Amino acid sequence: MPWNKEDRIEIARVHDKVLYLDELQESIPMGLEKEDSLMRTQQFIDSWARNQLLLHQAEFNFSEDMKGFNKRVEDYRNDLLKYAYQEAMLRKLLDTVVTQSQLERYYEENSSNFELKENILQCSYLILAQEAPKLELARKLFRSKKKEDLEELKKYVVQYNGRLVLSDSTWISMEQLAKTIPIQTYNQQEFLSRNKYVEVSDSLNIYMLNINQFRITDGLSPLTYVRNTIRSVIINQRKLQLLEKLEQDLLDEALKKNYYEVFAN
Repeated sequence: MPWNKEDRIEIARVHDKVLYLDELQESIPMGLEKEDSLMRTQQFIDSWARNQLLLHQAEFNFSEDMKGFNKRVEDYRNDLLKYAYQEAMLRKLLDTVVTQSQLERYYEENSSNFELKENILQCSYLILAQEAPKLELARKLFRSKKKEDLEELKKYVVQYNGRLVLSDSTWISMEQLAKTIPIQTYNQQEFLSRNKYVEVSDSLNIYMLNINQFRITDGLSPLTYVRNTIRSVIINQRKLQLLEKLEQDLLDEALKKNYYEVFAN
């Protein structure tokens, strides 16, 4: 129920600004213990007072600059309103579905933009504790291409608390891989070209790595490696086109209904 100004109970005042009881009540949760309620009330009043005092002091000190300041505030408000409207329209109208054929077409038409800046690879790896039993069996199963061996390896990993990552299509960079497997090499390209299977260890674990395929720096990025980037670019292009169309439609509608006109000089 709205309050009449004369009915409102004043709680505090700073210069010409007044804090009313109903404003206080809206900000203090119901059902608090008396001590907590009193503490929260005093905190709110103090915070309100500090805020009003800062605003008053700022207005006093910048009174000569208020015209320019008010314009900046108005511009900021307008930008917020426009942004909120644009975001609402984008949520309502933007098509975010990007098909495989659209990805492929963009990739082919802009292949020069997708030069590799890092060495990447597709790989599988197995991580086991140093004390894990039957390591020779684990190596044999990991390097095998047989389906039944893979199933046995999965059981082994579960039983001995290992970590198995199998990847036939996901590309990762050497830098990403090094965060998981402590590979040390001064020449990544030579390392990739010379190794199909690698085993390294540290004080805790043994790491087994199968390299399925790789691409080196300055080559062309695989589509699967840049698909998320391409998707983002396509959607961003759609955003810009949609926003441009929304603005043009508003302008056309305003001209049609005589909401907008330009006066001759």
